[in-house]
Amino acid sequence: MHRGRPASILGVGQAARELLAENAVPFTLTGDDRVILMHQGYIFDFLRGPGPDPEVWSYCEGDDLPKVRYARFTEWLGVAVTEFVRLKAPSSEDGNGNEPATRTAR
Repeated sequence: MHRGRPASILGVGQAARELLAENAVPFTLTGDDRVILMHQGYIFDFLRGPGPDPEVWSYCEGDDLPKVRYARFTEWLGVAVTEFVRLKAPSSEDGNGNEPATRTAR
């Protein structure tokens, strides 16, 4: 890794640049922007700005321009962790919003 430049995360930065170019979006990622998430090749989140806790911006295919999604990376990270825990937690529902049938004693 080159000192002073952010590491590439599995090529998502290049994929994000290609998505912007394919959609002729009048916006370019700067050398300081760091793509931190890409979903199925049509949406990505990236860090913008200096400092230890920069803004998180998001672009979705079909949008004119990326938008600020979170004011701070730590806010984005907190939401991501909360969602991950929620999805991994055992559920009392069957996936359709129905409570499981309860057994009655005989």
